[in-house]
Amino acid sequence: MTEDQVLLAGVGQWIPARLSTADAVAGGLLNDAERDRSGVVSSSVTPDTELPAMAARAALDAYSHAGLPARPHTLLYAVAGTDDWTPFDYLQRLLRAPEALACRVNAASNSALAAIALATSRTTSEKSEGTSLIVAAHSLSSLSVDRWRNSTGWIGGDGAAAIVLSAHDGFASLQGTSHLTQPAPASHFLNRQNDGRAGRRTATKTAAVPTTSVQDAAAAVMEAALTSARLRAADISHLAMPFFEHAVVKALFADPLGLPMSRTSWELGRTVGHVGPCDPLLGLKFMVDNGRLRIGDNVMMVSLGSSFTCQIWQITETPAKAPIRNPITL
Repeated sequence: MTEDQVLLAGVGQWIPARLSTADAVAGGLLNDAERDRSGVVSSSVTPDTELPAMAARAALDAYSHAGLPARPHTLLYAVAGTDDWTPFDYLQRLLRAPEALACRVNAASNSALAAIALATSRTTSEKSEGTSLIVAAHSLSSLSVDRWRNSTGWIGGDGAAAIVLSAHDGFASLQGTSHLTQPAPASHFLNRQNDGRAGRRTATKTAAVPTTSVQDAAAAVMEAALTSARLRAADISHLAMPFFEHAVVKALFADPLGLPMSRTSWELGRTVGHVGPCDPLLGLKFMVDNGRLRIGDNVMMVSLGSSFTCQIWQITETPAKAPIRNPITL
């Protein structure tokens, strides 16, 4: 794989309405101490459990942003839960791309970045004239997880995100990537007690502190990506990372890089909560839409779930803020 041939052509999202944590406290879903510790002010919430429809909205937004025909030759559907059908069939029909190589990637909350890593070789293949679409969707209404009181150090959110890769068109180029697997599930990544039962987690919410092994792994995967890109931590301009509780995000990702939280995607994360594998893509979209990115900036994207993945993208063109209308609609 020649990483400098992988270009980021477009990024899209679908975020439902927010419910404030103040309203959650008033409704007995959360207490004041839990809300204050999290640093989260609202959660994006939808009763919709039709993840493919949510994903389709994000996919169309990403292709609109790219200004490219919505005709992927590779389609990877990233998901953090399970379902009993093949959701990418729906997307292939919608995008009229029956010839696309399509599959589902499930690495928990690392699914989207893991899917990007898998898509790069297809994107840069000699015969590739098309694009690769990575799309993720997350709805806690479809999972047995309490968005407000869970055992893994986050307040949950719903939404979808998508990214379009190309070997020919784009506003950012892939500079470096790394991957690391921890021999423990994501639910064990933080020091917090669970009730031990399968299904819905109902543990009383207490302070979440990253375990030493997880802190070491997060630092290692980011350092490996920097080495791959021949960069130093000081060269990173912005960070798009998981939307965990403020203290967890700071300890795991911002502090090892020496980055202030103002140069991370936390400004968005505190308003939507942890949207599973969508977080880093949503963070990147937020930076694009708010004009945060300049030519020459190095943007790090990192996520963790059943594994860690870290990627560094260099901005080569000023990304468009307003999407171009796409002829395909839902």
